[in-house]
Amino acid sequence: MRLSSIILSFLSVIVVLHIYFLVTISIGSSQEDEEILSMIKREGMKHSTHSNKKSILSRHHDICVVGSGLSGSVIAERYANVLKKSVLVIDKRDHIGGNCYDYIDNETNIRVNKYGAHLFHTNSERVWDYVQRFTDWTPYEHKVLGLVNEKYVPIPVNIETVNQLFDLNIT
Repeated sequence: MRLSSIILSFLSVIVVLHIYFLVTISIGSSQEDEEILSMIKREGMKHSTHSNKKSILSRHHDICVVGSGLSGSVIAERYANVLKKSVLVIDKRDHIGGNCYDYIDNETNIRVNKYGAHLFHTNSERVWDYVQRFTDWTPYEHKVLGLVNEKYVPIPVNIETVNQLFDLNIT
C-alpha cells in the first residue's frame, strides 16, 4: 500500500468521525444529489441523516474542500463551475458561510448575524461582480463621527477631519 493511500485512509477515518455537515456540489446532478438537496432544503442541514452522509462519502469526488466559509465556498464553487469537478464540502457546523453566516429570525423576521456583524468591502470590480452573483446585498456605508470643538468630524482622523477642524481645503 502506498503512503498516499495510507494517509488518505487515515484522513477518511478522521473525517467520518468529525463530520457534522456535508454538501455535495455535483456537475450533472444525479438523482441521488437531487434527493439529498431536496431533503436539505426541506428538513434543514442539521437534520441530514447519518446514512445520507455515508452515501455521499462513498461516492467519488474530484475535490474535497474542508470548511464552507468564504474561502472554502469560493474554492468549491470555482472547482465545480470553472473546472467542472465534483466537489465534496465538509464543515463541522450545521450551516455554510463560516463566520459570515446569517439567518432570518422566525419570530422577529430580522436578519441576525450569528457570529457578529461583518462588513464586506472591495475596490475590485471583478470581485464585486463575482459576489453579486450569489445574493442580494444590503448597501451600507460605515461612517463614524466624533464631536470635536462643537463639530462632528470623521473618525479615524483623515484629511477630511483636518479640513473641517482647521477650515482648510487640502486635497
